[in-house]
Amino acid sequence: MVRRLRLNLFALGWRLLPGFTLGIVLLLLATATVPAASIVAIGLVVGGAASGSSAVVLAGAAFVVLFVVGQLCNVVIDVLAERYGGRIQEKSERALIRARLSDPGAGSWALREALDAVSSAPPMRRLVVSTVRYLLLRAQAVIPGLVLVFVEPLAGVPVLVAFVVLSVTMEKDYTAEQSAAYSADEASARAVYLAGLAFHRRTAREVIVFRATDWVISRFREAAHGARPATRIGPPLLAASVLAVVAMAFALFVLMRAGLAPAQVVMGVSSLVALMLVFGVTMDVVYSSMGVEVFDRVRLATTTAHPRPVGTGWSAPRAGPGSRIQFERVTFRYPGAAEPVFSELSFEVELGRSLAIVGANGAGKSTLLKLLVGLLAPSSGRILCDGVEVSSEALRVAWRDSFAFLGQQYVRYPASAYDNVTLGRAESAAVREPRVRALLDDLDPELFVPGAPRLTAAMGAGTGLSGGQWQRLATARALAGMVDDDRRVLVLDEPTAALDAQAEARFFAQLGELAGPGRTTVMVSHRFAGVRRAAEILVLHDGTIAERGTHATLMHDDGTYARMFRSQADRYRTPSEGGVAR
Repeated sequence: MVRRLRLNLFALGWRLLPGFTLGIVLLLLATATVPAASIVAIGLVVGGAASGSSAVVLAGAAFVVLFVVGQLCNVVIDVLAERYGGRIQEKSERALIRARLSDPGAGSWALREALDAVSSAPPMRRLVVSTVRYLLLRAQAVIPGLVLVFVEPLAGVPVLVAFVVLSVTMEKDYTAEQSAAYSADEASARAVYLAGLAFHRRTAREVIVFRATDWVISRFREAAHGARPATRIGPPLLAASVLAVVAMAFALFVLMRAGLAPAQVVMGVSSLVALMLVFGVTMDVVYSSMGVEVFDRVRLATTTAHPRPVGTGWSAPRAGPGSRIQFERVTFRYPGAAEPVFSELSFEVELGRSLAIVGANGAGKSTLLKLLVGLLAPSSGRILCDGVEVSSEALRVAWRDSFAFLGQQYVRYPASAYDNVTLGRAESAAVREPRVRALLDDLDPELFVPGAPRLTAAMGAGTGLSGGQWQRLATARALAGMVDDDRRVLVLDEPTAALDAQAEARFFAQLGELAGPGRTTVMVSHRFAGVRRAAEILVLHDGTIAERGTHATLMHDDGTYARMFRSQADRYRTPSEGGVAR
């Protein structure tokens, strides 16, 4: 019933804006009672005039005051509903972003449902405003109906029930029609696409050439008819309409025959007229109906979200040189996947030197990195650092503070070059760090002064950089985290995939200097020219660590790694060179 009445808006609002929500609810109730109070005042005016009572002037004044107050309240409700909708949207977006970033892996089911609902619905501000207006209109009709029940129950109860049934039936019919007309389902999308074939110059030429006009028209009519059914009065709506007419006629008959005083008759008839407002069906009905699902899912997602742990009770060990990282029977499966990426994977590594992870495409290299740094949580099993379970919900967020990250698909933030490196840190020691400055030497110094233009991925608004410059900026950002936040492990996930062979060779030649003394580098790369420099190499195969060791020992063992290395080296060797790559 709560979902039917759209009251879950206030459940979400109470969680995000309790004070504002309480004020809106009280104002709605006050505004909704004004029409009923005005009806009573009219009855008192008529009754007083009929009896010659001196109270008629007072009752008339009360009616005028109530009319003015009602109009004023309606205006205030409209203004506050817009403001309330904007605040709800702002708070919801921030809460959803925070919830999403607190679980950057697959995310919870409730969060995914909320994100889908928000992305497929009109703006939340619009849904809030429509819901407030819907509730006010319904309350302004139903509360006068209660006056009719008070005046004459025999007349009021049947007509109130019949009118509510008709209103609900009309809402369902209208919502179904409008939802079909504006839906993004397969039939609607197909109808829009087929219509576009006729109106787009390029596709229209082909339709004409292939004499497919009749085929396009017939398919369009089929799709459009299914997506946008013609308006019609079905049996439920017809039955509800007949019931409402009969109930209204019966109510008028009872009022006229009940021997009521003139004031009561006026109140009853006026209540009956006001109750007809319940038939008001506009797009607010459709939007408020959409809001039922959106508000409920956002509330559930933001209620169950886990905030970032704070306080000394949530401290996690920091990974650094000498730390022992242990995967203990770790199983991980992506949501909806038929098979797990890893099944009871167990191994142990000691940090303090460069570590590389290699394997065929789909072996799970990037997934292993994300599990290591806490971006994903194991489906089962544990990840430990120096004996402490860092994959637990309580410690996983804090554990991420050990790592700086540079991936293949690094983010090009639409901000200044300075903010791209420091991510908003007002005072960043990293911009003065020689290793970071060396990466930025080829950029215009004007990009780092206060008020510098924002960067964009492409030329146009803002300032564009080349792909190589963006890569150096992303590398500087990773190193800035190691300077400002004292992160001890640099994680590289295919960082040179977009670079040519010479640029890649330079990058890996500088890698040890980039990380700095007392740091660990963990990398995934499909190019073995950089991998061979690592102090230890892990070879993933079928969800297990199939081999591990240095480049020299793995080549000597002549296993999977050696075959992959030679296969890649052969691509760069001319037929006259021959020999075996080592």
